[in-house]
Amino acid sequence: MKRLKEKIFIIFCFTACFTAYLQGQTLQNVAGNHQSKIENQNSKIVRIAVVDNFTYKWTDLDKDSIPDIMHGEIIFRYLQEHLPHAEIEKIDLENLPNSDPFFSFFYKVETALKNILSDIRNGKKYDAINLSLMSSQRYDKYEGCNPENLHDFRDVIISALKRGNFIERIEPGNIAMLEELCSLGVKVYIGGGNVEYGQNDRFNAYSTVRGAIHVGGLRRDGEKAPWSCNNSLINRWALGGLIITATEDGIDFTGAGTTDFYYSDLSSIKNGASIEDLELVEYIIGTSYATPIAIVEDFKK
Repeated sequence: MKRLKEKIFIIFCFTACFTAYLQGQTLQNVAGNHQSKIENQNSKIVRIAVVDNFTYKWTDLDKDSIPDIMHGEIIFRYLQEHLPHAEIEKIDLENLPNSDPFFSFFYKVETALKNILSDIRNGKKYDAINLSLMSSQRYDKYEGCNPENLHDFRDVIISALKRGNFIERIEPGNIAMLEELCSLGVKVYIGGGNVEYGQNDRFNAYSTVRGAIHVGGLRRDGEKAPWSCNNSLINRWALGGLIITATEDGIDFTGAGTTDFYYSDLSSIKNGASIEDLELVEYIIGTSYATPIAIVEDFKK
């Protein structure tokens, strides 16, 4: 009788342990499946990074020659308005971790690109990057180079930049990192750059990035804009301007009929002007804005 009780006790203990094990495995599987669902959902989110200035005001909206809004904020707002399903991430070149605030602007680009690549290696996903920045170079700096044959001078330009001034010497590394991002499947959109009206005498050094989408600016009639760089490395064209319209309480520059910027934030209003006396700019132009427009064309559902 005593041995029978011992056997029953042993069987009970085994059964209890085995049941607990199965329950643990079930909970683990449920947790694992839940985590997989979260990861799958995250992988479906379109994430776009805007690498730009979000600290210092750059663009005048009320014709008083005083900047009202940051360059990057306009691009961010346009993408946010037209791609509501996407996660638009601001990467502020003027407020980066591990970046010396006294460094050249393009050294800050270097830091931003290193951070993005590090995030990708650690599992973060980026679908696209908006880089509406110009590193200006003149054709006449390179003997025989012109807009039609610029593609043949890529290696010459990279070599010259490596021997250039302290700002230019940073660019080949930035170009290499942008090419690495392209090789990782990230769509890198780069503004083709702007020139003085009708003077196609310079190009954006970042136009030499292989695998990127280089965006030139079009006029509203579909013709290539006379203020846009136009060369053999530009492989995409999009409307290069945003029309400014007044709303009840501010300005719409995304074309969505919403208020993107409030009157109360305009420099002229802050300096005492009345809303009735406001004179707004009609539009803002540049390949900076052609670039997010191209992104919306590609990612809009």
